[in-house]
Amino acid sequence: MILKPLHWLGAHGTKIVAGSIFVGLVLPDLAELARPIFPVAVFCMLTIAMIRVDVAAARAYAARPGLLISATVWMTVATPLLLAAGAFWAFDPSPAIALALVFWATAPATVSSPGFSALLGLNATLSLGLLLLAMITAPFVIPAMTGFLTETEIAVTTGGLMVRLGLLIGGAAIAAAIVRGLLGPQRRLAADPVFDGLNVVFMTLFAIAAMDSVTDTMIARPGHVAGLIALTAALSIGCLGAATLLFWKSGPNAAATFGFSNGNRNMALVLGALAGNVPADTWLFFAVAQFPIYLLPLLLKPVYARLLAHKPPLSTT
Repeated sequence: MILKPLHWLGAHGTKIVAGSIFVGLVLPDLAELARPIFPVAVFCMLTIAMIRVDVAAARAYAARPGLLISATVWMTVATPLLLAAGAFWAFDPSPAIALALVFWATAPATVSSPGFSALLGLNATLSLGLLLLAMITAPFVIPAMTGFLTETEIAVTTGGLMVRLGLLIGGAAIAAAIVRGLLGPQRRLAADPVFDGLNVVFMTLFAIAAMDSVTDTMIARPGHVAGLIALTAALSIGCLGAATLLFWKSGPNAAATFGFSNGNRNMALVLGALAGNVPADTWLFFAVAQFPIYLLPLLLKPVYARLLAHKPPLSTT
């Protein structure tokens, strides 16, 4: 009986996860209650992405890694340098917002990116490959970029990030291998609609938990919160569009997948390694950054449907 609701959730996923943001805002007590589930939701989304990976496609990308490596360099090195140069020149952000901008720009894609990619008809395997590669480089890139681009006294240690990301990736890989082994290839493929539904469940829990304390801040400082929402939306859309155009020659599907991942960043990994020890506005930036992450897929779904219609399959070159 549980399978039918999961099928329904998967079929209406983009609408449901978009609405979950507002559930967390309207019901702040629920957001506070959901916050301890935050890391569990992250782990489960990554595990589901690994369960669903297309092994043949993953091997093809591993054999010819140039595309993924170039996309990772653009995401983790070029983007923060260009963003910092543009943002710091265009307006003089406070130290807390400057720190948030650097954290956002150097962070890997959200753990929900492969799940969203599957819901949007993009390449979930390619999205997962980019996510994992960026997560592996994150412990080295984030501390270096933070020290280079900001004057913050907050230390983002390589060791702390390596341990955190290693446990997350390794644990998810083990769990995914067990599930894949129990299901077998045929049943694993047949279960895709169920995994879509499970993804929606964990994305919803993540979004509700991320809204903890945001409602009170919106009431107290509505103009400030609205400005941060506009800023994070502009960042997401701008980085999404830039990466899509940059990688267009790799094929529409690859370009759209890279663009989507580039516009959705996982600051939670960095903040988790710091145990939340960041300025209030840095945390608020992270919270409102969930708005474009969860609302853009709903708006982009018809765009991607038209963009990818009758296109040739993804090239690995």
